Amino acid sequence: MAAVRGRIFAASTLEHDAGPAAQYACSDFPGILGGLWGIVLWALIGASGGNAYWIKALVIGALGPSLVAWFVVMPIKGLGAAGGWDPKVIVGALLLNGAWGIGTALLIRMLNPVGLA
Repeated sequence: MAAVRGRIFAASTLEHDAGPAAQYACSDFPGILGGLWGIVLWALIGASGGNAYWIKALVIGALGPSLVAWFVVMPIKGLGAAGGWDPKVIVGALLLNGAWGIGTALLIRMLNPVGLA
């Protein structure tokens, strides 16, 4: 799932490959980022239970990757911070990444049913 999320992240934030973007192109790197975000999310929500588990997954999933995309990836790609503060970019990133957080949390629960996370 993390690799799939990494591919979605790549498609949503790196679609403009012009200008300075060409020097940062690497086909495997977005998949690695997705995996790293999955590990970070697991470490931050693993000990939680009940509703706190799902709320943390949603909030951390929505904010963490979105903030990096807005303030690191997009400026590197020449798109300006937060895609020029376009509300569609901001809301889209929060929705996409929040869904990723919930999906990853669900997979963590499914793959670890005994609660050893």
